[in-house]
Amino acid sequence: MKSNSLTSEQLVWSGSLEPGLTLAYGVAFMSTELLTIKQQLQARKAELMQRLTTLKADITMAHSADWSEQAQERENDEVMNALGNEARLELSKINRALERIEEDEYTTCRSCGEEIALKRLQAVPYTDLCIRCAGH
Repeated sequence: MKSNSLTSEQLVWSGSLEPGLTLAYGVAFMSTELLTIKQQLQARKAELMQRLTTLKADITMAHSADWSEQAQERENDEVMNALGNEARLELSKINRALERIEEDEYTTCRSCGEEIALKRLQAVPYTDLCIRCAGH
């Protein structure tokens, strides 16, 4: 019968891991902190998708036949369009952050290549710049 256990030679790791990843039995795992951030990003994404669905439904509702009410409805439509644009922009940033997590680039600054501090990622989870580069 063949054993499924790993030998000590199979546990040797000679490469480097991305910040925030640990190695267990030859497989890289995400740290608890980064996993929490990923879950928060996914939850925010779902919230924004729901908001966009609601805004779209509100904007496409039939308008009143009364001219004064139509003017108010058009102002409301403009506000809802602005809210939708903000939600789409944030959603785009969140999607890019989730892609960077999957590509193991999440903790690396897009500008200088240095590591982005965990506290910064916790405060602004879709950032792709370290604090130094963000200030320039």
